[in-house]
Amino acid sequence: MDPEKVKQNKQIIESIKKIGAIATFEKFMCKEIVDSIKKEGALATVEKGLISLDEFECAQLFENGLKEIEEKEKQLKLDVPKGTYIKFDCSKNGKEYLICSEKRPEKKDKEECTPKLMRDENGVGYVEIGGYEDDDDEHFVKRKHYYFYSKDPGYGKTPFCKALLDRTNAAHILGFSNELNVLEYAQFLVIDDFGPDRKIDMANLKCLTSGLAFACSGDVQPRKDAQLIIFSNNHLFDVMGDPEDETRKIPEREAKILLDRFFIYRLDETENETEETDRFKHTAS
Repeated sequence: MDPEKVKQNKQIIESIKKIGAIATFEKFMCKEIVDSIKKEGALATVEKGLISLDEFECAQLFENGLKEIEEKEKQLKLDVPKGTYIKFDCSKNGKEYLICSEKRPEKKDKEECTPKLMRDENGVGYVEIGGYEDDDDEHFVKRKHYYFYSKDPGYGKTPFCKALLDRTNAAHILGFSNELNVLEYAQFLVIDDFGPDRKIDMANLKCLTSGLAFACSGDVQPRKDAQLIIFSNNHLFDVMGDPEDETRKIPEREAKILLDRFFIYRLDETENETEETDRFKHTAS
């Protein structure tokens, strides 16, 4: 092969490593070749004689990179606008549940950024610290995740789960090992049939719901604003409870963390059996 061609190919490979295939091709290749790969693919461009077989691998990397961007843009168009709602109509109990797409809180003025002693609905005190105008990374929402469960079947959990996956920018989480992988551009992370033998460990669940989801383990990290929507036949505390304890209770500290992050709904509540009774049943005192 022409030494100049060998040298150029080497430069292309080095450039791909540094700035990626797409930027490299647009830098080194003429517009006719770039347009041909975009419209007809790398193989067709070789067949037309615009590039050699030696350049095919680089062209294929370019083509795959374009497809990845196209897929990402397609998925992002399915995003539910911030601050709007998805309705879960449960015909069996006649109730409507609203899943709110995360809405960032309004930024606070500097005068409001002083510690304030607040009280929750149970009269328990806690301190709220305001943020500054410029610390945008601190303005994330933690309580934005949803957990739906019913001990009896027929409450529409699986059909609604399927509708979310079909109609929104959602990824179906199927594996629950420490090597948790999810699509990096998914707005919603959806789990069906979550249970004691099929769950995310507490460490990863905390990371995914911390408001900074990208901090969790796994080869592909989720979006920072990703929201978890879980469907189960068990209360969240029951699932996350100590498997060695037949009452399956979780420590009060962990219960507080999960309640700060999840809206938990029992679909088959009765007068005597409610989400609240399940919650207390599975919380260690």
